[in-house]
Amino acid sequence: MKRSILVLCMMLFSMLLPYFTPTASACSCVEPFSVQEELESSALVILGTVREIKQSSSAGNKEVLVEVSRIFKGETQSQQIIVTAGDSAACGFEFQQGLDHLIYARDVGTGYTTGLCDRTTLASSAADDLSILGEGQLPDEQVELSLDRTPISFWLIGIPLLLGLGIVVYYFMRRKSS
Repeated sequence: MKRSILVLCMMLFSMLLPYFTPTASACSCVEPFSVQEELESSALVILGTVREIKQSSSAGNKEVLVEVSRIFKGETQSQQIIVTAGDSAACGFEFQQGLDHLIYARDVGTGYTTGLCDRTTLASSAADDLSILGEGQLPDEQVELSLDRTPISFWLIGIPLLLGLGIVVYYFMRRKSS
C-alpha cells in the first residue's frame, strides 16, 4: 500500500517537473536572407516605434507593442504585437523601447513572431533595406492594442490535473482496501 502511494507520488512529481524547470536553448542562424527573400517569406514587414515590452507567461517569450509608421507587407493596422524569444540565446531579438525598428515577422497562427535569424533591426541600421523596400504605405486601420491580455495560467491546467490525479489515487487506495 505504502509502495503504491510512493510510486503514484513519484509519477505526479515527474509529470509536474517540466513546469518548474527552466528550458535551455541556443541560437544558431543560417546565412541571412536577402531583403527580397525575407520580404517574400515574411507575413508582415513594418517600420515602427516600440511602445512597450512585456515578458509573456508562455515559454519565456517577450511581447512587443509596436506603433506602426510604415507598412511594406501585411496588415495595415496602426499597432501590432510582435512576439520574440525572451533572450538572444533562444534567438530572441532585443527590442529597444522608444526606438524605431524595421521588423520582418512570420505569422505563426496565434500572431506574429520575429527573432535574431530574421532581418529585423533598428531603423537606424536599416538604410539598405529601406531603400530596397521603398516608401511603403501608411496604416489605414487605427487600433488600440494592449499587452495586458490575461494569459492562461499553469493553475488553470495544474489544478484540474492534480484533482484528477487525486481521484485516481483515491480510487486505487479504496480498491486495495476492499
